[in-house]
Amino acid sequence: MKKMKILCVLLLTLIGTSVTHGSEISIETDPVAWALDGDALHIKRSSTFHSNLTTGFGYFKLELPEFMIDQNKKNRNRGWDVTVDNGYEIYLDYFLSNPDKGWFTGLQMSLYEFEIQRNNGSSNFSNAISLWRSGYLWKPTGAGFYLMPWAAIGYSQKVSGKNSVNGETYDVEPLIFFATLYVGYSF
Repeated sequence: MKKMKILCVLLLTLIGTSVTHGSEISIETDPVAWALDGDALHIKRSSTFHSNLTTGFGYFKLELPEFMIDQNKKNRNRGWDVTVDNGYEIYLDYFLSNPDKGWFTGLQMSLYEFEIQRNNGSSNFSNAISLWRSGYLWKPTGAGFYLMPWAAIGYSQKVSGKNSVNGETYDVEPLIFFATLYVGYSF
């Protein structure tokens, strides 16, 4: 409940300060999260102090597919079920030529709360993740609806909890490569 209150306060702050010259609010989702039995919602807005900056935050949850778990050779074929119960993200993106469209680069700071299961046992842990990301925001109609493919490289570190079940450790890779496609609407 406390997490939901924090998310609501951040949302109200973001929307409440958006009535500035040239500011744009965007609401987006990640279809990959939906395909993996999850949810995703990101809210962003143009910066009031620099037209090419966008800030925002997001929430998601999903079940990791086996191929993602098996990318780490130490976890391969060991029967892990891994769920991101809650993922919280903060974004800061810089658009290289045009505000809120075209090529961008930026930072994403995240906190992921994992639940891991194996052989009828389970455990929970949290990871802090820092990503440097780059991508392209394309508005096919010139305004409103957009597609935003992006890729990132980052660092992940366990910050709390236990990433082992029944004496077996779920190995967390510190170096992350990630790519996805966001779908959104700006107004």
